[in-house]
Order: sequence, then structure tokens, then C-alpha cells
Amino acid sequence: MKSFNTELEKYAKKTRLKASERHELRGRILSYMEYHPLPKSAQTITEAVAVSHRQFALWKTFYMRIAAGAFAIVLVVVGVPLAAENTVPGDILYPVKTKLNEEIRAQFVNSPYEKIAFETELMERRISEARLLEKEGKLSDEVEAQIAETVRGHATAAWEGIAELNATDAEEGAIAKITFGSALDVQSAIFKDDGDDDVTTGIAGAVKAAKASVDADRGTTTPSYERLSARVEFETTRAHELASSIESSATDEEQASIARRLLDIERKVKAAQVAHAEGDSESIGFLSVALADIQKLISFMTDIDVRNNVELETLVPVVLTPEERIAKLEALLPEVSVDVVEVATSTEMTLEDEAVEEVGSKFLNTLSDYIARAKQWLEEGKIKEAEAVITEAETFVVDDTVERESSAELESQLDSEKEEVAE
Repeated sequence: MKSFNTELEKYAKKTRLKASERHELRGRILSYMEYHPLPKSAQTITEAVAVSHRQFALWKTFYMRIAAGAFAIVLVVVGVPLAAENTVPGDILYPVKTKLNEEIRAQFVNSPYEKIAFETELMERRISEARLLEKEGKLSDEVEAQIAETVRGHATAAWEGIAELNATDAEEGAIAKITFGSALDVQSAIFKDDGDDDVTTGIAGAVKAAKASVDADRGTTTPSYERLSARVEFETTRAHELASSIESSATDEEQASIARRLLDIERKVKAAQVAHAEGDSESIGFLSVALADIQKLISFMTDIDVRNNVELETLVPVVLTPEERIAKLEALLPEVSVDVVEVATSTEMTLEDEAVEEVGSKFLNTLSDYIARAKQWLEEGKIKEAEAVITEAETFVVDDTVERESSAELESQLDSEKEEVAE
């Protein structure tokens, strides 16, 4: 027997009101509503709810429009300038980079020194853009001339900023001159190593002209030891931080080269401290060289264009320690000793061979004496005296080598003339 509930459900689904029944039921409901209206309080609440729903819908639409507008503004204000940073002359967004981004950044430049640094950075950016266009084969003569003119403008602005700074703070101006000169040294090194000089002649000329102005004025003003030392300490800290930040991207060889230069810079700073303690004016020179080396090293670490176009040894040559210089001199002794022994044990020794043996023995004795004296000074902790002896020994080796080469060349020339006469 089927369930009563099941049968009832089936019957209910089939049951429908007739049209006349629906019409009659509707009329009764309306009549009841007409003779039994809602209380005023209930009407107010109902109307309030309806109004609230309408207001919510309006505010929802309003806020959605605001959100969409804000997103569009963020996209324009943030997205477009960020995209423009990677553009080069000729791109649609390049004016955003130069007329908007860089102009905004310029407004945050507070001190004269920062203004000079900013103009230097802009000069370097224009040069990098030119080199990128050159690699892509898009650097036309017209574009190259425009970039060269812009480079001259930034270099002139930086130089004028240094002149203005000199009038108010000569020491800070001298420091700014060192950093600006270092940037020009880096760019000059890149153009010097570039095999294609025709493409960027105008830009190279602008860089060389600016560098000539700085070189002619170097040394006219010097900062105090304290000011220069503070700047060196600040930039050295920055260089160490940069070296740590590129460990994941730099090769082992690059990391070792950078670490070696940082050690050389620290030794120069230490030498400056010793000289300053002794009242030696050379302390300023040591710090000036250290600051210039730091700036070049920072350029190498931060500018991929520099790293790809110039060797670090060209920018910041390794400075051998006294011990390394002595070891280099000692390496010459076995070579000369072998030459002397070969001559001395020759079965057909002539007067000329004896003369060679005598010269070789004299060279060995003199160089050995230099090395012994340098080591003695180092053991006594007298670095300056040791370096003086080492420099003297290196000069002796160079002079002797030149003399030997000249004698060999002259002997070869005489032999050639004798053969011509004999013929």
C-alpha cells in the first residue's frame, strides 16, 4: 500500500487554482488590505527599509565608480612612469621618463651636492641609452647628435653646480669635483675600449671635453681631512653594501676582484690615517684617490653598461702590497740566475759571454741587495722606507731592461750592417 504522504504530495502537485478562483482570491486580499491598513509606525519602517535599499544601491554604484577611477589613476600615475623608466629615445613613453619622472625626482634634490650628483646620473643615463640604441642598430646620426647635446647640457649643469658650490663651500665643491671627475673617468674608459668610435663620436667628444675641464681644474682646491674622511667612510659603507647585494648575480671572479679593490681602498685609508697622525699632507692625496676609486667601483657594481664594456682593472687597477711587490722582484732572480749560469757553463765562452756574465752577476747582486733592504724595513714596520726601496728597485729593473733591449737592438743593427758590407 502506498504511503499517504506520497499520494498527498502527488495530488497537491496536480492541484491548480482556476482563473476565476485566483481572481476571486486576489479581490478578497485587496479588500482586506483596504479595510485593514498597516499602522503608521510599520509604514515608516517599511518605507525606511525601502529607502535604505535604494541608498545602498546608489552608494554601491558610487563607490564602485570611485574604485574604478582610483585604479585607473594608480595605473596612470604608477604604472606608466614605471614602464617609461625602461624606454629610450624614440619610444612613445620616453617623454614621460625625461619630462615627468626626472623632473619629479629633481624636485626632491635638496642640497647643491645632490644636484651635482643628479646631473651626473642623468648624463650617465643618456650615454647608456645611446649605447643601447647602438647595440640595436637604431642610433641614427640625428638621434646621436641630440643625445650628445643633452650629455653636454648635463655635464655643463654639473660643472656649473660645482662652481656655485665652490663659492659657498669650497671643501664640499672639491669633493663634488672628485666624484664628478670619477664618473667622467669611467665613461671615458668605456669609449676608449669601444672598438667602434665612429658611431658615438659626438657623445665621446662631449665626455672628453667635460673631462678635460675637470682635469685642468683638479688640485686647485682641496678639502679638509675631516670632511674628506667622512665622505670616504660613507661611500665605503655603501660600496660594501652593494658588494653584498650582488653576490647572487656576480661571478666568483667578479666578487673576488671587487673584494680585492675594497681591501686596496681600506689600505689607502689606513695609509691616510697614518700620514695624518704624522702631520703629513699626503693624507689628503691618499683619501682623494680612495674616494675616486670607490666611486668607480660603485659605478662598476651598479651600472650593467659599465660592467659589460670595460674591465675593472682599467677603472681601478690592483695596488700591490709591499710584500707582493717584493715577491714580484724575487721572481726575477731565478730567471736571471739561469741566464748567468748558462753563459758561465758554456764550453765556447767568448769575451762577450764573459761580459754578459759580469753584467748578469751585477744585476743579481744589486737586486738582491734592494730586496734585502726592503724586507728589513718591513720587519721594522717602516712602510714608507720599504716602499721607497722597492720603488728604487723597480726603477732599476726597468732601466736595466731598457738598456738590455737597446743594446740588443743596437747589436742586431750592427750585425745587419756588417752582413750588408760583407755582401
